[in-house]
Amino acid sequence: MSRCSYILALSVWLAVAATARADDPKQPLSKFEGSWSLASLEVNGQKVSEDTLANATITFKGDKYTFKMQDQSEDGTLKVDAAKKPPTIDLDILSGESKGKKQLGIYEVNDKTLKLCLTEPGNETRPKEIHANEGSMQLLFVFKKK
Repeated sequence: MSRCSYILALSVWLAVAATARADDPKQPLSKFEGSWSLASLEVNGQKVSEDTLANATITFKGDKYTFKMQDQSEDGTLKVDAAKKPPTIDLDILSGESKGKKQLGIYEVNDKTLKLCLTEPGNETRPKEIHANEGSMQLLFVFKKK
């Protein structure tokens, strides 16, 4: 094999390996990584106004997150299980109004959109479907990748 062919083959192999690692189901947190803008929020059947959502973001780095909305901020850790159907997410809230509480949920994520359907902080009943209909006591966040 010529040196040029060897370099080309190595480059292709590295590109494939990097892509496989980014989509590795054993590392589902990689799909969350980065900053996301809050596009919509529904709480127990009520849509939250666009004015309230303005500049609201969530940022993920590894197993940590920071959520900011209006003048409030919340930090915590997350654990996901992509093998479950639907995939689950557990938030441990470390600061903010709900400090010390857990929030259980399910999610859908792709390159551009993240949907988080969560319980109210402290509620131990995990959502079964991604919705926040009236009476569900659930929150549905839809984020767009920045």
